[in-house]
Amino acid sequence: MGKQFGHLAKCIILALLISACTPKQVPIKTAYSGDYPTLQIREMWHVCSLSFQQNAPYTPFPEMMRMCDCYVDHMRKNYSSKGLTNLPGNVGKLSGEQLNKTCNVLQKISGTTLM
Repeated sequence: MGKQFGHLAKCIILALLISACTPKQVPIKTAYSGDYPTLQIREMWHVCSLSFQQNAPYTPFPEMMRMCDCYVDHMRKNYSSKGLTNLPGNVGKLSGEQLNKTCNVLQKISGTTLM
């Protein structure tokens, strides 16, 4: 009986140690709303790249990629997917100006020039 109790005690102690070492799940707060379908993100990026091809065709491809990534990230951080589709035209234009300021500042900080 003493051996069985010792074995049971060891198992209980081992189980307590293992459960104490198991990390607790803490919710991770993300910068993005998380409600954008992948296709919508790709479409936003594609529209940005087409705009660069039309408005600034000599922009180096790596610079255009960096700017379009910044644009898409900015929109995902500041608008939900549904909120973005419901923006009135004048707010959309102001958002575009804000995107230019935000992303061009990042380009200047990184030491590269755009256009």
